[in-house]
Amino acid sequence: MTGRAKGNLSGGRHNVYADNGCLNVREFGYDGPCLECPLETCLEDIPTNIRQMKAAPRNTGIKHDVAAGMSHEAICSKYGLTRRQIQRILGGY
Repeated sequence: MTGRAKGNLSGGRHNVYADNGCLNVREFGYDGPCLECPLETCLEDIPTNIRQMKAAPRNTGIKHDVAAGMSHEAICSKYGLTRRQIQRILGGY
């Protein structure tokens, strides 16, 4: 769950946490509380997949820009990435 603990922080047992939902799931259209999320597996349990899902549209755009003839320097500037990051994305790893 996300949120800041309220109450006694030393005991651990009597803490009350605010269920503010999941920022990762909000990006995919769900805006409810964490405990009512419709997903069978929490996205927080598979962080690699979250990064890949967030990066997929950006990576597709980078590949499109390369195919259109845009220079690596221009792509770096457009996406705020380093030249090495662009190379990794284009290399597929």
